[in-house]
Amino acid sequence: MHMSRLKIFDSWVFWVVSFSIFAAGRVLKSADRLPPDPSYGFFEDSYTSNFWVIFRTEGGYLDIPRRLLSEFIILFPMRYTALLGTAAWIVLCVLSALIVSLIVRKSLGNPIVAFFCGLTVVLAPAASESQVGNQSVIKWFLILVLIFLLSVPKNLETNLKLVAVAVLLTGVSNPVTFLAFVSFLILIIVRRERVIQAKYILLIGVFALGFLVEFFAWKSTGVGVHKYQDSVYFLWSGAGPFWIFNFLVPPCILLALMMARVPIFRFPHPSVFVQNLSFYGIVLWAGTYYLGGIADRYFVVPQILGFGAFIVYCSENLKSLARPLRLVFILFVVVGVLAMVNWYQASWFLSSGPKWSLEIDQRINECLNSPIDSVTIRQFMGDFELDCTSLLSRS
Repeated sequence: MHMSRLKIFDSWVFWVVSFSIFAAGRVLKSADRLPPDPSYGFFEDSYTSNFWVIFRTEGGYLDIPRRLLSEFIILFPMRYTALLGTAAWIVLCVLSALIVSLIVRKSLGNPIVAFFCGLTVVLAPAASESQVGNQSVIKWFLILVLIFLLSVPKNLETNLKLVAVAVLLTGVSNPVTFLAFVSFLILIIVRRERVIQAKYILLIGVFALGFLVEFFAWKSTGVGVHKYQDSVYFLWSGAGPFWIFNFLVPPCILLALMMARVPIFRFPHPSVFVQNLSFYGIVLWAGTYYLGGIADRYFVVPQILGFGAFIVYCSENLKSLARPLRLVFILFVVVGVLAMVNWYQASWFLSSGPKWSLEIDQRINECLNSPIDSVTIRQFMGDFELDCTSLLSRS
């Protein structure tokens, strides 16, 4: 019986089906609604421009994968834009969870731990407010996968070309990739490894190429280092559990796992894999906090890294922990599960406003049966006007 259970958890089909069910459940209320970010204007931009719009900057940086996704979605009738956007998020989320599971499976050899680490990608509490259904999440999925690839212990070599492609794709999609680069260099130096090795030179070169592409794109826009000038750096009066939990829990987990390496605490030492994940997570959390303050878009990756590293650490050391510490860990797991359940489904920010397909159908009906040239398509935020000729041609 025990072996049969392990076999189920070791099946990638089981992983894909499970991740898909949990991911789809999160967006049931918001599946046919466009999130305020990016709203429909982003897709309209793709439709009215040529293919080179994928290299257009947004807020001072390139986001090529997100714009490529938009190019795909506009190939279909307009009434399906929201549903296709949601479906794309589900696919990206499941793929990211699957890759994380495969990396953990390769590193630990434990399919159950691998499955639960993948599940944190789908169920991270922070994701429900900002990232569920939002196409801009692509850049965060990319940097998450990249960090897991870079964190694999040296004795389990990953395909160097695959890692290099991941570095380049992430680098030209997200300017904060330089934080992963900084972490990468620091870990090499601290461990006194020779930087002048073929594999390191290749990765450093690809990191530099991605950074230069983003840097020159940013310089061409004149946007400052801080994209959001109204950034908030302190929890405000009345900040609810969502902000307190998601802002403070990730760095606390990651720091605790790093401090477990210090001999005076007499904790079981975290493995190299856990140390790597924790260090990347801390640098990413601190760097994005400096650049953008307290923002839910920055919570997701540190949250997943913290939960994933915690699961790996527990699986490696739970038997060697003293009973009081086991109880503390169990309590934390309970709190984490409650947070996931509480923030499971997409919140009001994503599920408010009219259903997109119904709104489009109504406006098409107006264009067909009224002597008007244009209509206003309503959304939760960011209504926009569209010519009837254009609307009817894309229906």
